[in-house]
Amino acid sequence: MNLIDVASSEDIIAKCNANKYDIQSIEEGQTATIHYNNKDYTGEVTRIERIAGGEAGTSAGVGVEVKLDAPDDAIILGMDVKSKINVAAVEGVIAVPKAAYVEEDNGSYVFVLKDKKASKKKVEAGVKNDDMIEIVSGLSQGDVVIWNEEAEIKDGMDVRSTQ
Repeated sequence: MNLIDVASSEDIIAKCNANKYDIQSIEEGQTATIHYNNKDYTGEVTRIERIAGGEAGTSAGVGVEVKLDAPDDAIILGMDVKSKINVAAVEGVIAVPKAAYVEEDNGSYVFVLKDKKASKKKVEAGVKNDDMIEIVSGLSQGDVVIWNEEAEIKDGMDVRSTQ
């Protein structure tokens, strides 16, 4: 039984949970971003629990600890945070917003602007995050991808453009 807990504001560890799908991509040493009180803090994954539902985990997740690089006095220990762990990084690739990417049973595609019309173009996706999707094949540099979050776009539909 613990009689006292000692907390330090110099070395701060954020305890996060990862689900059974995401934990497969997480490794010690990866960089992470912790969002707390409208501010982002960088850090590094320093520990991954080896049992689901352990100290920081829940029955549906595995605990992950992130040591913050430069904590400040604005952090209140014991508060909830949002975390993003960088499991992959790619540069110099073609990427589209997630809203522009359509995935169906017969393949994935985006719409591109061609002769002032929407043209369905089959693509293959690579690395994804919450906002963007890497396109590894099907698009070329300079293709203008179009999408509308409020209305369905159809192949051959007239499109107004400033291009």
